[in-house]
Parts: sequence; structure tokens; C-alpha cells
Amino acid sequence: PALPTIKSQSTMFFNTISEKARKVKSKMRRPCRGVALRIVSSMFFDYITVVFILGNACSIGLQTNHMARTLQEDVPVVFQNIEIMFSAFFAMEVALRLYAYGLRFFLMPSWKWNTLDLFVVSLQLVEEIMVALRLGQSQLPVALTLMRMLRILRLVRVLRVMRLLRYMQELRTLVVSIMSSMKPLVSS
Repeated sequence: PALPTIKSQSTMFFNTISEKARKVKSKMRRPCRGVALRIVSSMFFDYITVVFILGNACSIGLQTNHMARTLQEDVPVVFQNIEIMFSAFFAMEVALRLYAYGLRFFLMPSWKWNTLDLFVVSLQLVEEIMVALRLGQSQLPVALTLMRMLRILRLVRVLRVMRLLRYMQELRTLVVSIMSSMKPLVSS
């Protein structure tokens, strides 16, 4: 039999090392993604998310009530800080789900809910960035358009409450039934 040459031995050695490095790197990524998947798949995580959604809905209601009673145009600092806290949690929640599921986030059976979550959280982050940069507070005509956009983005926050439907099968069935029964009423 032919003896292995130094070149073939070194090639085998480097191929073996690169294969082992690839396996180690793959194993290092898997535990983190596996932990993230266990977290987002747990009922506890769902319950925490539901509590935050309900808390955010209450916060929006209180903020709207306060601003209507005092006839304020600007959001009070307390409500701004509360909204930043909710935005941070929801951004973290969607980011963790994206990391845990990868591309399956957009391909799994609940992809429509995932897309709604991503859309609502993205709009909320855009609103928070606009507020932080104080866009729309100058006297330029463009500022009026930006302020209108900001108000519309605030209304979109109410869509977060729809996220509850993802977690409550009975409520989802009720809403779908009501929406289905509205079609004949509207069309007649």
C-alpha cells in the first residue's frame, strides 16, 4: 500500500480540525437557541406576556382618560416611561421568539399572529424613536404630518390587545363568530 504523503496527512489533519471546530461551534449555538425555545414555549412565558398585554391596555386606557380630562396634547412623562417599559418588554419578547424559532417564526401555523406581533412592536418602536428624537415638534409643515403619523401610531397600540386572542382559544372563537355574523348584517 502507498504511504500517505505529508501533504495528504496535513490536509486530513486540517479537515479533521475544521470539522471538529464546526461541530463545537454548532453545539455552542444550539444550547442558547434551545434555552430560548424552552422559554418561549413555556406556559409561564405566555402568562407573563398576557399580563403585560393587559397591563399595557390598562395603561393606554388610563393615559387616554387622563389626557381627555386635562385636555393635554402631550403625553405626561409618567405615561411615557410606562410606555417605554412596555415597548422594551414586547421588543424583547418578539426578539426572543425570532431567535428561538429562526425562519420558522414566519412559517409555523401561528405565522399570522407572529407577523402581527412583529408589525405592532415595530410600529411601537418607531413611535418611541420619533418621541425620543422629538420629531414633529418644530413649526414646519412637515412637523404636522409627523405629528399625525405619531397619533396614528399611538392608535395602533390598541392592536396589542388583539394579541390576547392568540392565547385564549374561546375568546378567539367568540370574536371569529361575531365577525362572521357581521358580514351578512353589513351586506344587507
